[in-house]
Amino acid sequence: MDTWSSVRSLGHHRRADSAKEDEFRTEGIVGHPGHRPEHPDRYHLLLCGQKEVRQENADAASGRIDIVARFIFTSVGWLCGQCRTHAFLFSYRLLCTMRLGVLFSGGKDSTYAALLAQQAGHELCCLITLQSANPDSFMFHTPSISATAAQAKAMDLPHLTVTTPGQEGQELSELHDALRRAQEEHGITGVISGAVASTYQATRVQKACHALGLWCFNPLWQMDQLALLRAIVDQGFLAVITAVAASPLDARWLGRAIDDAFISDVASLATAHGINPAGEGGEFESLVLDCPLFKHPLRVASYQDSGAGHAWRREVRLEAGISEDKQHSPREENTVQPRQTAQTNNPIEQKQTGKQRPTVLLISTCAEPLSEREFVDPFARIVERFGARWIKRHHTELDDRHGPAKERSEEEQTDQQDADAVIICGTALADNAYLEGSTLPSVLEWLRAWDGPLLGICAGMQLLGLAYGGELRAGLEIGLYDEEFEDGISVDGFEDGDSGDGEAPGRESGFLGLTGAQQVWHLHGKYTAFNRLLFSVMAESQKRTDSRSIIQAVRHKTLPHYGALFHPEVRQEQCIQGFISLIRARPDAQRP
Repeated sequence: MDTWSSVRSLGHHRRADSAKEDEFRTEGIVGHPGHRPEHPDRYHLLLCGQKEVRQENADAASGRIDIVARFIFTSVGWLCGQCRTHAFLFSYRLLCTMRLGVLFSGGKDSTYAALLAQQAGHELCCLITLQSANPDSFMFHTPSISATAAQAKAMDLPHLTVTTPGQEGQELSELHDALRRAQEEHGITGVISGAVASTYQATRVQKACHALGLWCFNPLWQMDQLALLRAIVDQGFLAVITAVAASPLDARWLGRAIDDAFISDVASLATAHGINPAGEGGEFESLVLDCPLFKHPLRVASYQDSGAGHAWRREVRLEAGISEDKQHSPREENTVQPRQTAQTNNPIEQKQTGKQRPTVLLISTCAEPLSEREFVDPFARIVERFGARWIKRHHTELDDRHGPAKERSEEEQTDQQDADAVIICGTALADNAYLEGSTLPSVLEWLRAWDGPLLGICAGMQLLGLAYGGELRAGLEIGLYDEEFEDGISVDGFEDGDSGDGEAPGRESGFLGLTGAQQVWHLHGKYTAFNRLLFSVMAESQKRTDSRSIIQAVRHKTLPHYGALFHPEVRQEQCIQGFISLIRARPDAQRP
């Protein structure tokens, strides 16, 4: 009996007035909701003004309540200057819970991304499904897409469906229209996407969200694909294969459940044939029949297979009127996952054996903890893969260096001495909190005081520039761009004339190993004009909207401080590897 025969017998709403690319937009009250520091008295209030925002929520009463709550919260923040109680943190989470729409295909990725958003404490308001008439659409999932209606009922969520011809040139406008409908009909303030590695999909979702003033969350972004499969199995998902489109996959894979045996098999195929283990290259598609978001499991009534060779698909019809409720609602079981301070990889081993590998302090600039899965966690995985340890802290905690030691835990006091280098990570396009509030001066002071290797990514590069007197300017770039990197610069910050990369003494190869023409991933609405007396510009591109240029990569002339406006965790991991190599080359670095 195959799997198919046995399956369960088987706040507020806002919209920007315009979509001008160079106009900054900020969400009324932003900080880092959900953060639970060990010492709340050291948590500083983050506030930023709301610019050109109008209320369009059909629920006017809810909108008025939201405005009053935000006014009270802002007033208290202005009077107090900083938070000193857990009560504030609790109320802040309530105020900053977002209303999210889920770009939903019915497959494992979009469903798991929705679950992570709910576990982070946000409200899932609706599912948004684009039904493409083109079975080979690059943008939208098509196999068994009609099953999403039954899945929406199982989740007890409104389901917004938009039919599209699936023509490549029209997909962005159709996606934009669908998200705008979700804003108007359900009052969403952000969007959840299940994008894992596709820059084609991620670029279009980010552009549509930015044009509408929506937050965009991709909690699976750059996640290890085998780890992703294990996560959905561990979370109790029942997902089955509905399409295959790669050798050596064939019709026998249709209906197969994603379980431990499946993971083992695709891992072997990834090694032998180079397929993406989670199907990110379109090798296979899936359909979720049960997960913690469902109030009841779904059953397959019938299905029809079509295809030939290594290209097959299964269209599924699910049974209607199922009422087999679970004993516990997933909404009751899933709780908010607060940001963990001073996170480390393998801290027990670190205490027992001391530092045996270089340790990188990963600094989060994310206001929303859910964004850290997209902008910080990929660096943790890459750093560990290249043989280094990591510690993760939020940028608002960097003033610990300047506070009395007696107010800090032993773990916090050792962060400075444990770290051999620093990476300041980026954040969501809609997030401007890292540039606002009472913590910014202490963050900039901390950066100026740090004389070890430092790599600022996007938002981190902007902070690095501000720390040394740079000017922040508007400049929107989303997606893949071709940039030209300088071949090398003179290096004054290394002892004994060793640049650490095998090049001639006093000379560094390119920007952390990047030279010549490179394709890089951008996601920013502003950039920093650096002080060129202090920084060497390693890559510079013509600004897309006027005659000024955008500085893409820099290096401090005397300190090992680097800035990258692009995101090297996407397609340019060798840049991070070059940074780790630089750490190992320093005389004071801990070597294995």
